[in-house]
Amino acid sequence: LKSFTVEYHRYIQGATFYNGKVYSVEGFTDSVENPAVLRVINVNDNKQELYYNFANNGYPIEPEFICFYNDICYYADNVGNLYTLEF
Repeated sequence: LKSFTVEYHRYIQGATFYNGKVYSVEGFTDSVENPAVLRVINVNDNKQELYYNFANNGYPIEPEFICFYNDICYYADNVGNLYTLEF
């Protein structure tokens, strides 16, 4: 087993591990202190590769879920919308 430290993720709503990376969604709707974001952390080098703020891109809805199925990334918000994300 391996462990490492990364920036504290507040209010994690969901996370998944896929192809050596942790995909973590966190935050609340319209929260300045805890915005709706996606973080991607590479566990091979223990570094955050991506910090994507949904609110800064016009979508401040609270995230709830993220997963991969058949190589497609699915993301759901707290009002029931389901999206696919491309990286």
